[in-house]
Amino acid sequence: MVSLAAVELKLQEVFPEAHHAVVAIPDVKKGEQLVMFTTGPNLDQGKVTDGLKAANAAALMIPRNIVHLDALPVLGSGKTDYVTLNAMAKERAIA
Repeated sequence: MVSLAAVELKLQEVFPEAHHAVVAIPDVKKGEQLVMFTTGPNLDQGKVTDGLKAANAAALMIPRNIVHLDALPVLGSGKTDYVTLNAMAKERAIA
């Protein structure tokens, strides 16, 4: 288990030019896996992994799946809509 808020803070620190959100979905082998949603069109697995490692992030903090969006879904309050992001991650059946 890893704090999703801590992962998001680290991602924002390393890649401040984009917005990021992280959700956890079930994983048969490891219990859960992290899915990163980002508005950074050029962020791929290699850049995210290298950036987080350079920032001394633990291996458990590195998302295994990256989904690019034009904008993150938000609630009426302006906060990130994690319910929608969780549903999107599960619909995509990311394995």
